[in-house]
Amino acid sequence: MEALASHLPLILFTALCAIGAGAFLPMALRASVGGASPAKPGYGKLAWVPVAVLAIGFVAVFFHVTVPLNAPLALGGIGRSPLSNEVAVGGAFLALCLLYAVLTTAGKLSANANKAFLWVLAASAVVFGLFMGLAYNIATIPAWSSSAASVAMVALTLLGGCALGWLIVGLAGKSETTPKSVGYILLAVAVVSLVAAAIASGAESGIVAALPSFVHDTAAIAAEANGFIAGFTLCGILGVVCLAASIVKPSASRIASILSLAFVTAAIVLARCAFYLMEVGVAF
Repeated sequence: MEALASHLPLILFTALCAIGAGAFLPMALRASVGGASPAKPGYGKLAWVPVAVLAIGFVAVFFHVTVPLNAPLALGGIGRSPLSNEVAVGGAFLALCLLYAVLTTAGKLSANANKAFLWVLAASAVVFGLFMGLAYNIATIPAWSSSAASVAMVALTLLGGCALGWLIVGLAGKSETTPKSVGYILLAVAVVSLVAAAIASGAESGIVAALPSFVHDTAAIAAEANGFIAGFTLCGILGVVCLAASIVKPSASRIASILSLAFVTAAIVLARCAFYLMEVGVAF
């Protein structure tokens, strides 16, 4: 548990950035089906919600840096260092999000421009999620350097985004006029993402369990990680059930969406706890 305490800023960074970034997928899907007022095609001030979640995540990671003022030095290895690549992609993505929020709040985007911008952000969110996973491609830590780490991070980005994004759609008063097919697409994405993240996390745990236990009790570490993975799966299922309820029953959409976001957030935090527990290195 001491290891988790030291990694808390990274847990918050990866969890909050995943949720905030992925929120643009439901927002883009809703914008693509029309039905919005031609005068107000965007999300207005609500566009700042995912930006705020992202910003909190970025602020949290500064508490992991011994000398915060040296943080910009992380950009020095772009193209060579997975960490530098993650910081660069994340910074560029946050800048795009800020630009969108400013433009849509000011009412400067037409319906088509709003839709295009949201899809650019949705695609960029997936790329950001991928680079967050690739940042841990450290050869001496088998569980982290496996492709499962990147798969899990992209899946968590989509899962968290479905919950937050659908809540934003509802708060904007757009859920009532959203075709059920859009909700079902989001539900399918959430289910597939939950399954993918659970399988990927389980694969990482299996890697740890198979490592030699000369220095670390790898079986015990894997068992502890499995507890967090089980918690992730349970909270994730509850979150997806609440998401389904908010889609099927518009009358209960607001409270069900809030519960979905709460459960999914807890699930993602638990998944990241499991990930950081599996920091078991080997020497070459």
